[in-house]
Amino acid sequence: MSAPASRFPVLVAAALAAAGLLAGGGPVSARQAAVAIDGDDVGGVVRGPNGPEAGVWVIAETDDFATRFVKIVVTDDEGRYVLPDLPDAGYKIRVRGYGLADSPPAAARPGETLDLTAVPAATPREAAAVYPANYWYALMEVPDPSEFPGTGPDGNGIAPGMRTQAHWIDTLKQGCQLCHQLGNLATREIPNPEAFDSTAAAWAHRIVTGQRAPQMASYMNRFGRDRGIAAYADWTDRITAGEVPEAPPRPRGRERDVVLTMWAWGGDTAYVHDEIATDKRDPRVNAGGPVYGVEFAHDKLLWVDPAANEAREVALPVRDTPGEGDYRSYIAREMPNPSFYFGDELLWNNPGNPHNPMMDGRGRIWMTHQIRGPGNPAWCREGSGNPFARHYPLAGAARHAAYYDPATGHVELIDTCFNTHHLQPVQGYSPRGIDIDRNGVVWTALSGSGHLARFDRGRCAVRNGPAATGQHCPEGWTLHATPGPQMQGVTAHGSADFHYYNWVDQFDTLGLGPNVPIATGSTSDALLAFLPDTEEFVVLRVPYPLGFYSRGMDGRIDDPDAGWKGRAVWADYGTNAVWHIEGGKGTRSHLVKFQVRPHPLAH
Repeated sequence: MSAPASRFPVLVAAALAAAGLLAGGGPVSARQAAVAIDGDDVGGVVRGPNGPEAGVWVIAETDDFATRFVKIVVTDDEGRYVLPDLPDAGYKIRVRGYGLADSPPAAARPGETLDLTAVPAATPREAAAVYPANYWYALMEVPDPSEFPGTGPDGNGIAPGMRTQAHWIDTLKQGCQLCHQLGNLATREIPNPEAFDSTAAAWAHRIVTGQRAPQMASYMNRFGRDRGIAAYADWTDRITAGEVPEAPPRPRGRERDVVLTMWAWGGDTAYVHDEIATDKRDPRVNAGGPVYGVEFAHDKLLWVDPAANEAREVALPVRDTPGEGDYRSYIAREMPNPSFYFGDELLWNNPGNPHNPMMDGRGRIWMTHQIRGPGNPAWCREGSGNPFARHYPLAGAARHAAYYDPATGHVELIDTCFNTHHLQPVQGYSPRGIDIDRNGVVWTALSGSGHLARFDRGRCAVRNGPAATGQHCPEGWTLHATPGPQMQGVTAHGSADFHYYNWVDQFDTLGLGPNVPIATGSTSDALLAFLPDTEEFVVLRVPYPLGFYSRGMDGRIDDPDAGWKGRAVWADYGTNAVWHIEGGKGTRSHLVKFQVRPHPLAH
């Protein structure tokens, strides 16, 4: 069979290269010639001073489309790479890797072979600039277990309510990191140290600035305000003085098979809480269609059309302006102190504060959404003729529901008597999220201790009766420590990573097999896929832009007959401080498509 016309020039070039007959460059190595590409690929070899660079990322980006487009792959054992299925555009392509400084960008178009030169980092600090946030956050010193429970401001400064070291660690994460990463460049350093007498004074000021100041100050008080500020100031001082974290391992094994495709969406202050691509019960729903996200800060529904490489949005209405007592009590209505980034500008305008999208079997996108004030109508209250209200009257509800129908472009507002939010239907601690595989095994991410926990009811000696109290089956639990460093001063489990959520890939949408549980590495710029058969983690790292903070994910099958190209897992940058992402103020959030091909050169 003859080759397709679009591949013919590339195949001829590869044949000439194998024979050493390309003009201008003399013989070409067999290693380079082995990188076969199609007319919509770019491929080549990454070499450093000591030869090929294995396990480094090759990043291609372009602004030629309606929204910014990025594709990222990992080099194989011999430094080879293939960026597959690039839409026609001009790309800037560069290398990023642990132990390296970013290489200068090189220009290429699909169908071209491009060798790249890796640049070794000149210092450990330069190398560490691209480490995930959890490696930096691991430098945080945690008080010794003997200091708990705290003895208050007249004692050791730790709040009496801070009961254990594990409680402190959990507050470092579930407190501060419910909104954004800690450990990224924006948080580990003071941007204007000259304005303060000390780092402690700078941190004391930082937690009372911006619209989220009430929430930040509240979480710091849980430590014991002065002791908590001192801990963060010490962390920043040591980093400023030159302390750097240990180096993460480069991608290996199946981690080198990962292909990332990304699109920018939302504005430069958008808080895209999470996304949805399909009906979680049927990954074929909405095949090939847009992927949707809720923009929490400005009451919008966003979507990316991956076929057209464009992003769009629609405003989500409310029936009236929700008043006090809603979910936004942690957002200041007036700026308490000017923010470093935006001064006195109020960023949040979200009377509806939409949250947690889900798709039904008809492709409609359902959201939790505050459609009115928190006081419930009469039909929800005591004395109503509503049969449900007679059994359980409710005076108020702060979030309700809405759905968007892509077929009509209409947003329907749904009143509810009850609050809506996330539905999150052991030796570790702080579970976030729960999902179940098709064998009935339950999985949950323990964000405090840093585990992916499995509960198998089939292992329980007691399953029912008066002894089944909810604490009767420790044998049903297995805890798997997630990869990455621990906090300093911690001998028990105290991972520096934070897992906002977890999900089970029941239908093998990622390509690592069915029933693979995946936790969000919300501080490690990653999704963490666990292979139950081998009890190994596959770290699906997003190396660029730094700051990938995901709150969830889902998988979709666009074409079951197209192999790895027909399926993917989707997630997004869910930080509510998008200006903390690499690039700083002006950077936009991104939607990320994860695919796993059979080997690093598959195209």
